[in-house]
Amino acid sequence: GGFRSFARGFTPKLIRSGTFSVGVLVITPQLKEKLVQGRVNCSVATAAAALVGGTATVMITHPFDTIANRMQKDCAAKEFPTTWQTAKKLCANGGVSSLYKGLVPRALLVASAMCIM
Repeated sequence: GGFRSFARGFTPKLIRSGTFSVGVLVITPQLKEKLVQGRVNCSVATAAAALVGGTATVMITHPFDTIANRMQKDCAAKEFPTTWQTAKKLCANGGVSSLYKGLVPRALLVASAMCIM
């Protein structure tokens, strides 16, 4: 219990959040700007940049989200004690694809939210 349980999965969430912020605040707006400069309608450019930028960002950050979620479910830190050990165990048991479980719903959610932003 206590603070250790509260902080479980902090490192992968921090990596995920930092990387995700770069995608949302830097990559997607730059992509939109390039599309608009290429004479693409602003609404279409917004949607395209959100879909491409959001999906790319989710594909990069999703493994860290999966690792953090597994660590947070294991409050006692018996099965998944550290970020690295969690990643190794998930890959050993289910291959690299196990880090991407739930990717499609998250990608759809993020791309949709980014279209609104």
